[in-house]
Amino acid sequence: MFSLTATGLSNPIHLVVLILVLALWFGPAILAGRIAERKGRSFVVYLVASLVVGWPIPLLAAAVVPRRRSDLPKRSAASDPPNEPPPPNPFGENL
Repeated sequence: MFSLTATGLSNPIHLVVLILVLALWFGPAILAGRIAERKGRSFVVYLVASLVVGWPIPLLAAAVVPRRRSDLPKRSAASDPPNEPPPPNPFGENL
């Protein structure tokens, strides 16, 4: 049978602390990656950077970096208003 004592987790609180530490290490790293991904950047690059150097710097970088131009909505000719003359002045021409 599997024994927690072989891995050094003899006390149940050790397992809880381990899970908590892993969640606090991977959670912000995943958040940094998701923020970067929404801005058109690489999820994996920000995730790995967060795990290697710690999550505050990549998380701040992901929050500050602008969106990629290729991800911005493009203006098309169909969305431009038609080129029509302005409406007539109701008060006459000489105002």
